[in-house]
Amino acid sequence: MADMLGTRPPDAASTKAITVPTVAGDQVDLTVDLAWPERADSPLLALILPGIGTSLATYRPLVTALAVRGHAVAMPRLPFVDIETRLDVVALLDALETRLSDQVRGRLGVVGHSLGNFHLVEALCAERSTELPAIALVAASTVATPAEDAGSLAHTTALLVVHSRRDLLCSYSAARRLYDSATGHRCIVTLEGSDHGAGVLTASPALARRLVPAITVDFFEGVRSGATDDLRRRALLVEATRLGAVEAELVCT
Repeated sequence: MADMLGTRPPDAASTKAITVPTVAGDQVDLTVDLAWPERADSPLLALILPGIGTSLATYRPLVTALAVRGHAVAMPRLPFVDIETRLDVVALLDALETRLSDQVRGRLGVVGHSLGNFHLVEALCAERSTELPAIALVAASTVATPAEDAGSLAHTTALLVVHSRRDLLCSYSAARRLYDSATGHRCIVTLEGSDHGAGVLTASPALARRLVPAITVDFFEGVRSGATDDLRRRALLVEATRLGAVEAELVCT
């Protein structure tokens, strides 16, 4: 896995076994796949909460974009498809930082894709949401979110929403409601020529694979450094650019 992604593990193991709680208070044992940049001391850690039936290799465009910029990636193998069994994402981040304390220096951001967003949206609605780093919701939906919380992200220090109008699994309008409800710094990338992969999957259209991971990493780094004005200026450039079959609009507020 590490060779295929062009990264290297800091030791012989490329996975970690951890136990984390669910929001219901149960415990879940997880195997977490790790990818590391080739040259970086004490990188920041990005967490990917994946969709069903995926692996770290499925997210190669995103993992590569993060590794090239010197960031490490952790992705749990979610052992269940029961959308009522949601992970405590803040506890997961805490557990990862503890297990990797001698290898990473902090949190960069969290990316949720498809089913992974059921865990992440729940975390954004929870009391400990202020402990989350920058968030990217890719191909997200409010379907599995409690009705009283859906469309109401009271905290969100920084939120990036990426969604295609052609996504047949999760509606663009639901993702737009999540974006509109965020109260902190927020950006939305609207794709016209992609689908549910929304540019983060290896199977996505080539130009979307180049665009979305780059914007995601820029967003995370900009939020961490406080350079959000750069994101707004870049939004104007992306909004005016048509990339082959992929028409993208990026709006930041």
